[in-house]
Amino acid sequence: MKRGECLIIFLKAPIKGHVKTRLAKSIGDDHALALYKNFVKDVIGTVQSGKRCLKLFYYPSHSREMLTTWLGSDYELTPQQGASLGERMRNAFVYVFDQGYDKAALIGTDMPDLPHFIPDEAFSRLETADAVIGPAIDGGYYLIGFKANTFCPAVFEGVPWGSATVFKKTILIFNKSKTKSHHLPMMQDIDDKNDLEAFINRCADNPKAAPYTCGYLFRQSAYFSFITQTPSQSSPGGLAL
Repeated sequence: MKRGECLIIFLKAPIKGHVKTRLAKSIGDDHALALYKNFVKDVIGTVQSGKRCLKLFYYPSHSREMLTTWLGSDYELTPQQGASLGERMRNAFVYVFDQGYDKAALIGTDMPDLPHFIPDEAFSRLETADAVIGPAIDGGYYLIGFKANTFCPAVFEGVPWGSATVFKKTILIFNKSKTKSHHLPMMQDIDDKNDLEAFINRCADNPKAAPYTCGYLFRQSAYFSFITQTPSQSSPGGLAL
């Protein structure tokens, strides 16, 4: 039985010292953990509306109780399976396609201000393309999706995860396998302090794009001193929610 569209969110259990580790080098483990939790809330809030199925794939596999305590029992939680990130992503697609879904797209939680239109555009483009991919400014990608009959597991093999060549390598594999891919708009995720500063500048103009994350940063503005901008650059009071 065909089940339509499935959106996969990859997330980690909120364990201090194990999430946003690059960002934590600049802002500390406590703030990195708090920001991560708000990233997740914003991403879920952006994508959970609509007719498509939403599945949360979590890591590590033994953290289900922690995830349920944190997010509640309203979401379908499935452990990620595999030794590497590539294996875990491939296996997540295999899992949902085995359940009968026609289309599936996978996103992470590093982009709390993910525009609402991105998932809709991704699934719409899959009407004619074999795959969709959203390039990130750092050389990775923030979304990848396939139709069941055009799934290309090779894109999850031999890729240097975490490097600046992930997107480029993935496109080379698409081309080699003759998989026609559509490229979504380029976006900036948040991995380090520079990314966070860029996000804060975006947030000053549109805090409703990521209300939980922007709200946290505003409340912690005494700590995040680089939030402060001149009156000509921002509205009075910084991030006005």
